[in-house]
Amino acid sequence: MMFNGLPFVDHGEAHTFGSDGSGGGGGGASCPVPPAGCINGGGSGLPAPGSAGPNWDGNCSCLSEDCEVLLDDRKSVLARDIRVGDRLLGVDKNDVANPQQVVHIGTSEQPCLEIRHELGAFTCSITHPLFLSDRSIALAGDIDMRSNLLLSDEGAAVRIIDIVDVGIKKVCAWRCDPDHTFVASRVLHHNKALAYSNRVIQQ
Repeated sequence: MMFNGLPFVDHGEAHTFGSDGSGGGGGGASCPVPPAGCINGGGSGLPAPGSAGPNWDGNCSCLSEDCEVLLDDRKSVLARDIRVGDRLLGVDKNDVANPQQVVHIGTSEQPCLEIRHELGAFTCSITHPLFLSDRSIALAGDIDMRSNLLLSDEGAAVRIIDIVDVGIKKVCAWRCDPDHTFVASRVLHHNKALAYSNRVIQQ
């Protein structure tokens, strides 16, 4: 499958889309055929942190294939080695540790950023949703390193050191149930998000 001249490979269960071609609501899988803004750059298409208004449902979240992700036993696995059925370390809506089972995976090539923070670094698509220290969500391309702090896997605020545009990279994506959360590079990530004013609408 191609999108804007770039390949997208679906490795998991069939996607469910809305009638407008967007993700099919709260059950949509991570990283289906991306909205135009995902590939063309120029912002994520979601409201910037602190702004108002709904937009598309963030189905373009991906990590670089060499990013280390934590399993629920706290062993690490590279993003490219994650398989359907794996159990990732995540949290529920009450910030309680809760294993997240991978139910869908896929790969694509997308514009990416390297986010360097005080606990490590990772590379992700510009549309990848990240938890901020106030438990809101922002997409990587919308984060302001001067005013936003990430959220660690232990619930602490994490200072961002630098954000670098690294161009088009091969990335991996997955959907993990039930809470769609996982940990990579010591910070909390979301595999997709319905966002209104930079806040998660819980599925």
